[in-house]
Amino acid sequence: MTHPWAPFLPLNTSLMANTAHNDTSKEGGNLGLIPLSDYRIITLTGPDALAFLQGQCTCDFGVFAQEQWLRGAHCNPKGRMISSFTAAQLAPEVIGLRVHHSIATQTIEAFKKYLVFSKAQCELSEYLAVGLTQASVAALAVVLRPEPSLTPEQPLTPEPARAPEPPINLAQLVTRTSTYGLLLTGHHMAELWLTPEQLRALIDHLIQQNIAQPLLAPALWQHMMIEQGIAEVTELTTQRFLPQAFNYDAIGAVSFKKGCYTGQEIIARMHYKGQSKQRLHLLRSHDANLSLGQPLLNTAGKAVGEVINASGHLILACSSAYLGDEPLHVKSANNAPLSAVALPYSLVQ
Repeated sequence: MTHPWAPFLPLNTSLMANTAHNDTSKEGGNLGLIPLSDYRIITLTGPDALAFLQGQCTCDFGVFAQEQWLRGAHCNPKGRMISSFTAAQLAPEVIGLRVHHSIATQTIEAFKKYLVFSKAQCELSEYLAVGLTQASVAALAVVLRPEPSLTPEQPLTPEPARAPEPPINLAQLVTRTSTYGLLLTGHHMAELWLTPEQLRALIDHLIQQNIAQPLLAPALWQHMMIEQGIAEVTELTTQRFLPQAFNYDAIGAVSFKKGCYTGQEIIARMHYKGQSKQRLHLLRSHDANLSLGQPLLNTAGKAVGEVINASGHLILACSSAYLGDEPLHVKSANNAPLSAVALPYSLVQ
């Protein structure tokens, strides 16, 4: 099957080959689109789609009533995450889930096991996703805002002058429909879900604005996610971790107030009766280019965790040990100890 990004990325092969690790302290100055080419968007369509997901996943899809998006996970009966996702409502009976491409097929198959009694279907969609830097959101603010609808009965009269609208607030957790797709903002980040035709039109718009390289390196998004302390399930981690191990209870990806869902009993018991033995940590390594799945070792050489994601010298690692208790390191030429970096959120104990 042809990769959905194939028509776009070859045009920027030199850019895609640039350094894979970006200094995102300067990312706000990068003007362009970040291809989320490591992800696919699957859709659940039908009158029962929302109710089905509410009964299957860790998050509360009731926030869609406030035009919000959310993060969540789909777990097996033992509470281990089969998949994690970013979810948004694309239409009244259409919900999109952005998942890592390596588990897209497995995610669909896992949902279909329970879909037989629901009026909904699950499939891969043509939608693509791009990340937006702060500079890009500011530059595209006009075209990313909803256009006023025009009914056939309305006369084509000049629109009266309006006061300038305030800038798009990246701290506000909302979704909005624009000329170029569905915009998701929040946590000082933004992404856009759009069709291939909309993406081509948006790239053309950026080129017309004299932006020579409209597509930035995909690795920039991974670095931004790591800095935010956000880990996602991939084929290396599927069905291995409870949501708490990825700090999903601390980032709003688990609701303890909604009704039952698959794996809920074990996940809730961990929350109410015992602290999770595993947690996600943001760490800095002396060595770059660490491998995913590489073990974290304590001073005795015992494996107490593993690398979940890495970009440059920053890593997200899931570990049962805390740096405050003992030094940890990843096996390397010098076995230099890892240093802790503060997460942008507080862990729920």
